[in-house]
Amino acid sequence: MRLQRPFYRSPPNRKRLQGAADARRRVRRRTPCTSSARPACRQAGNKADAVPCERLRLRNYEYMPIQMTTTIIARTPPVTSVEEIDFSHNFCVNYNRRHASPLPIQLLSHEELNTVKDLRKIAKTPVIFLILGKEMVFSPLAFQRLPELLLQGHWDAVAPVYSESVFENQQAFLPVVYQNFRGFLEIAGLFHQAHDAKLQAVEEVDPISIVVRRDALEKLPPGLLLEEIGDSLIKTGGQIGIAKDILVHRFGDYYGSIRTDLLGLIPGTARRILDVGCARGATGRFLKKKQDCHLTGVEINPVLAEKAKQWYDRVIVESIEEASFDSSFDAILCGDVIEHLRHPHPVLSKLANHLEPGGVIIGSTPNAGHWSIVLDLAQGYFEYIPVGLQCVSHIRWFTESSLRELLEENGLNVEVIQRDCPPATPTGEGFITTLVKMGMGNESSLRTAELRFLARRGPAR
Repeated sequence: MRLQRPFYRSPPNRKRLQGAADARRRVRRRTPCTSSARPACRQAGNKADAVPCERLRLRNYEYMPIQMTTTIIARTPPVTSVEEIDFSHNFCVNYNRRHASPLPIQLLSHEELNTVKDLRKIAKTPVIFLILGKEMVFSPLAFQRLPELLLQGHWDAVAPVYSESVFENQQAFLPVVYQNFRGFLEIAGLFHQAHDAKLQAVEEVDPISIVVRRDALEKLPPGLLLEEIGDSLIKTGGQIGIAKDILVHRFGDYYGSIRTDLLGLIPGTARRILDVGCARGATGRFLKKKQDCHLTGVEINPVLAEKAKQWYDRVIVESIEEASFDSSFDAILCGDVIEHLRHPHPVLSKLANHLEPGGVIIGSTPNAGHWSIVLDLAQGYFEYIPVGLQCVSHIRWFTESSLRELLEENGLNVEVIQRDCPPATPTGEGFITTLVKMGMGNESSLRTAELRFLARRGPAR
């Protein structure tokens, strides 16, 4: 009796099978065998001009789904005492998981994932997508395209370019600035279209992320640290290519940045200066070199404050609401501070009362009227992000008019307002133009991402 085919098994598609056979023949024809292992190839049933078994296997992965060829592994960062940094870590993991789908991302601790031996033990696919950096977001295009580029050529590893990198070959130069991750995905797509898809060979590579062939790891010592894979491959004659068309977002060192935009507003005659929210003290370190001054910092996070103490004459480890001062100041820095305050009015009043006559408060705050925020709200969308206009720790929002009111109501005369207006994305340009033409938008406000100000203490009230 003839057995009936099980219901879950479809009949063979002869055209599909024939197409797969034709594809294998094309691979063999265009990649002639250069190996001395011809007898082994013949024993495997290949023709005399077939590629060696290993090379044929790798070339045929081009025709397989990415789930069968690639393993994505990311190292989990340690938990910190800074709420925003921990939020950023989770934010990046969640975004990358969505963008990598249907591929899963294996998250491993530093103890579990530290050396080449660990990586070989964990990953068994021919391509390993390794993420070592803490705060990066990959686009769906990056997760799909980088493994494809690796399989299509004779490269040992490939890597993308980043929004921020100390490696010149991997620093992306963007014509416009994105303010959120909808903007990032828009620019990543345009970036891909505008750049050559060919890989560029390099002699050094940023270790924060690399897509590597598993067989290339066989050349490396088992105890080699994962951060040294790229350099070690290059030293042993391996080839690493940079995909100049694949953009990855990388958060910069927000707590270690120098506010040069605000330092230029500090009077050169100021001798006693207060820096509110001094973080690790990078701005104070620069300021102490710029001019002779006694510098006091206020920082609520003890870990950050400890680092700032090496540059500041005094660091008060408290919130600005609770901090007390035994002297007055010629200048007070409030770089991106007031949007974090639950009650900004009493804080500004307190600071104004600790200014010397003619003293100044210099600060900055995001503009709530920027096009990226307005567009999101108009479309029923709002997303808190680790750093930027919609930072997770922002609880107060200002436009230029409400900022002026806040300063003036607390005895401060606004002398300088500077608007930071980075170029908008194509979507942003279209949105701004449409609103302005309809008479429903203030172009200056829509283009302003950040407001910087200098306000001088007025007469005693």
